[in-house]
Parts: sequence; C-alpha cells; structure tokens
Amino acid sequence: MRKVQDSLVLQLDVHARHKEGDAARAEGVGSAITSVLLFHHEEMLKILGVPADEGWQFSCTVTMGYPTGRWGVAPRRPAHEVAYRNQWGEPVGFEIPEPLWSE
Repeated sequence: MRKVQDSLVLQLDVHARHKEGDAARAEGVGSAITSVLLFHHEEMLKILGVPADEGWQFSCTVTMGYPTGRWGVAPRRPAHEVAYRNQWGEPVGFEIPEPLWSE
C-alpha cells in the first residue's frame, strides 16, 4: 500500500507486484494479483490499522501459496486474440501464436 500521487505510481506498484509473483513462481509458490478489496477500501484500511486520513491508497492484493493441483502453463488464448491497440477492435499489431516459455 502506498500514498499514491498519480496513476504512474499506481502502475509501477502493480508492475512490482507482478515481478514478486514471478520470483515466487521460481521458488514453486503460486500467486494471484487482485484488486477486489477496492470494493471494501475503508473496511480494509480499518482492519489493517492504516490511518484513513493520511492519503493511503490501495492498489492490489497478492495471494501466495503452494499449489495443490497441476502446476504448469495456464491455457490461454494468444495475446493478439484478446488485446486491442488504441481502441476496441483494432489489431494490436503483432502476433505471438505460442507461449514464450516452456511448460
């Protein structure tokens, strides 16, 4: 959690959380990033004891744990099938038909 000055700080914070997930995966720990607690921001600040009047903003939660099931590359559609550039429906401008990592 950080005091957010602008959206760039928020974007960098979320990017850092993704990197933590990558590092955890290298150690066999699974992770998932979510912002679902944004819907309960004031309650979350109270539970965690964060001063509500000092400008703290929540960016995300990262849950971590050892997986109990199959551990591998999640089945996903290629990025160019689910991403757009500049506006909805416009091609992203590249194609990567297969994952960039091995299973």
